[in-house]
Amino acid sequence: MKLSVAIEEHRYSPRGDVVLRDVAIDTKAGEIVTLVGPSGAGKSTLLNIIGGLIKPLQGNITFTDINDKPVQPGTGYVFQSPRLMPWLSARDNISLVLDNNDSNRIANELLERVGLLDSADKFSGQLSGGMQRRVALARAFAVRPQLLLMDEPFVSLDQPTAELLRSQMFELWQADKPLVIFVTHDFNEALCVADRVIFFSANPGTPVLEISVDLPRPRSLDDDNIRQLRRTLLAEHPDILRGIEHNRDTL
Repeated sequence: MKLSVAIEEHRYSPRGDVVLRDVAIDTKAGEIVTLVGPSGAGKSTLLNIIGGLIKPLQGNITFTDINDKPVQPGTGYVFQSPRLMPWLSARDNISLVLDNNDSNRIANELLERVGLLDSADKFSGQLSGGMQRRVALARAFAVRPQLLLMDEPFVSLDQPTAELLRSQMFELWQADKPLVIFVTHDFNEALCVADRVIFFSANPGTPVLEISVDLPRPRSLDDDNIRQLRRTLLAEHPDILRGIEHNRDTL
């Protein structure tokens, strides 16, 4: 499945401030695309437009199959917070999105794949923040989505936990390879995750730079290849990336 975004302009109301302008994105099937930019650049808004939660004021979102016929994709969504139902167990939070007799089996399989089968009967309040994120990740893949939307899914996690979740995301992604649109403020994470990175300007959000990341997987934030690519990009596009690059570790 492929995605085409063509947004001339988007505002929250007809007379409100412009949030997005001149956004044109075309994806390949199975691609992982990260959207990076400063706060207020409209990245989450764009994600919600792609997911059908918001209708663009001026523009269109289209999904097509390999024969360029319009399709309506099954969609998984991972938010900035896990958004688990506190009265349900980890297993039931995943089963909730399934409508078949195998829901518990599928939930157990996914919990095992993210290392949480022993916690299947625990409620969200009994799970750490990282464990809750792993349940939310498993839930997003439970419906075997063609489109996976991820809005800063690993924000505020410590680096080892975030690294584990990124690794588990790729393991789950390998089964069906859905199209992934991944929003992050973290320049390093964008390079670590993506096949392609699209950088947005400050409000109104407009794509100002697009790069392909042709590096082998799995990738780590500390990989020399990631560090070198980051150095190169900062040297070649300092004016564009100065406001985005906020990780101040020594290069």
